[in-house]
Amino acid sequence: MSQETDKTKDKPEAKHDKASTQTPPQPTPPQPVAQPATVPTQNPGETTGIIGIVSNFLGLGLVGLILGIVSFNQSKKAGASTVLGIINIVWGVVSMLIVISIIGFFFLIAILSATSY
Repeated sequence: MSQETDKTKDKPEAKHDKASTQTPPQPTPPQPVAQPATVPTQNPGETTGIIGIVSNFLGLGLVGLILGIVSFNQSKKAGASTVLGIINIVWGVVSMLIVISIIGFFFLIAILSATSY
C-alpha cells in the first residue's frame, strides 16, 4: 500500500486554471426589432361628419341627415370609423321627426280652430 500512496504523492496535483473556473460569457439578448412608424389613416368622412353635427346643432336636421349619410358611406368605403356618420343620421332623423311633429301639431290646431265656428 505504501507504493500506491507513493504514486499518488508523485503525481502533481491538478492545478485549477482560471479559464476552467470562470463561467463562459453569456450571450447578449437579441435587440428588439424597430417597428416602422405607422401613419394614421385619414378618415374621408370625418370632415363631412363634423359639418353634419354642426348643421344638426344649428337646427338644420335635413342637411345634417344628408351629410350624415354621405359621411357614413365615405368612412365605410375607406374602412374607417363610421361613428360620426351614425351620430348624424340618428340626430338628423330625430330632429326631422320633432320638426314634423311640431308642424303637424300646428297644422292640426289650424284645422280644428277653423272648423269649430
